[in-house]
Amino acid sequence: MKIWEPKNSAELKALMTHLCGCHDASITRISFIKDRTFDEDGNLVYPFGDTNEFVNCNVEMELLLNCYPGAKKQQVVVFKFIDTRIFVFMQDESFDYSNIFKVDGNIGDDSQFNFIFYSSRLYTSKRNDKVKSLELSCAKVICTEL
Repeated sequence: MKIWEPKNSAELKALMTHLCGCHDASITRISFIKDRTFDEDGNLVYPFGDTNEFVNCNVEMELLLNCYPGAKKQQVVVFKFIDTRIFVFMQDESFDYSNIFKVDGNIGDDSQFNFIFYSSRLYTSKRNDKVKSLELSCAKVICTEL
């Protein structure tokens, strides 16, 4: 099991290069996780003091991805996007979000990790016909090769 936790642009680029941009991956699970709970009276508890943290969530994504050098035949890769403040997730009749064509990642001027997931269009004869299916911005990313 290998764990990647990029801290800068060079490390993020190395991860994305290692994984071949997640080309031909398949998402088997994606979870949007909010840190909320109930108190003993059943009231909703927000476990943070700063209201700017209200929108934060963690996103966990499990991929089947075996096309990169060194991957096992049944390779599973798990991404954890920590303190995600912005995400846009989409699908329509012309594409399946889980069918990943490629992933682009960078670190923005605000030190946030930014990712764009592209999926392959269905029913097209054009090679490399892709559509944006998930875009997110987070404070930290952890990638685990299981």
